[in-house]
Amino acid sequence: MVTPEDATRGYPDTAIGKQLRMISQLLQADWPSRMYYVIQPGYDTHSSQLYVHSGLLRDLSAAVSSVQQDLRTAGLDEKVVTLCFSEFGRRVTENDSEGTDHGTAGPVFIIGRQVRGGLYGATPSLSELTTDNLETSLDFRQAYATLIDRWLNADPDLFLGAEFEMLYFLPA
Repeated sequence: MVTPEDATRGYPDTAIGKQLRMISQLLQADWPSRMYYVIQPGYDTHSSQLYVHSGLLRDLSAAVSSVQQDLRTAGLDEKVVTLCFSEFGRRVTENDSEGTDHGTAGPVFIIGRQVRGGLYGATPSLSELTTDNLETSLDFRQAYATLIDRWLNADPDLFLGAEFEMLYFLPA
């Protein structure tokens, strides 16, 4: 049995680290919620993006790594899937303020012991842009539909309002 004190070790002392540590503690306490949501603000980097963005990604990486290790130690890693996404994408070209403006393509990371790792969809071309935006080959709702169907055992059409092709990052 992992004690609450054990669950606080190894997490970065950041807002995202504290939020994920709390979720791990709730999971280890067998709290009845099936879904948790946390926010890491600050990605709306219209200026000075290089240092801000890299710091945010470093904090996210450290916090996700800590929670995954914590869940593995607690024997819960096969029962948890983590979805990291951005509510908007960024444009490719840097603006005059050393940042980027809102764009079409946004990152989606799905992490967990049950997840079949890899890249899904075609790599966007940096030479074939539409109004300085990447052309995407997948709709992010395909990832949502797959998680709703295969992880939550619910009908994704009810939540998404339409049918989306499943991806194969989770067993059927």
